[in-house]
Amino acid sequence: MTRLRQESFACAVLVFLVGCSGKRDVASQTPESPLSGFLFQADELHASLHLTDPETTSEVPADLGWTSNPEVSEQSPFLEAVARGGSQGRLDSAGMRAALYARYTDGMNEIGVYGLEAKSMKDADQREALIREIWAHNESLDRTRVYRRGRVLFVVWLWTKEDAPLECWESTKRRFQQRLDKLQAGNDG
Repeated sequence: MTRLRQESFACAVLVFLVGCSGKRDVASQTPESPLSGFLFQADELHASLHLTDPETTSEVPADLGWTSNPEVSEQSPFLEAVARGGSQGRLDSAGMRAALYARYTDGMNEIGVYGLEAKSMKDADQREALIREIWAHNESLDRTRVYRRGRVLFVVWLWTKEDAPLECWESTKRRFQQRLDKLQAGNDG
């Protein structure tokens, strides 16, 4: 995996949202967090994907509190690791209340999700500005999308050796957009 990561490039989709429904039965999830509605099982994103074992990643090591995949938590070490990962190591967890991490693979490529729920709209505004700057290069490559709705941020990324978009990556982006659209429709009604 390390070699794949070194040879690969990362892509990100940034997604801000307000709240959502459809909570999963994940032991350590933060029930009241809007992040809970984005605890996708692998087959919900694409048939070729499966969840990775928490012990096989370096972004959020299991000894920092990542015990299930996907997971939402308010635990400080987990929150810090996700905040740093979602900002390419540049930002800490200051102003963040909860975090989500998920990791998927099709055997060759990896898709991951960093999610952060800010404590306030001011914290979300500040984080959004910094995250947009951090991921601007990937956005210029049409590999990053930024959405803002409320206090929650997601960074959805891809590691691959492929130059062309992958079906599992395109499907993952569609599923996140569908969930956002459903969320927006629920907030408008």
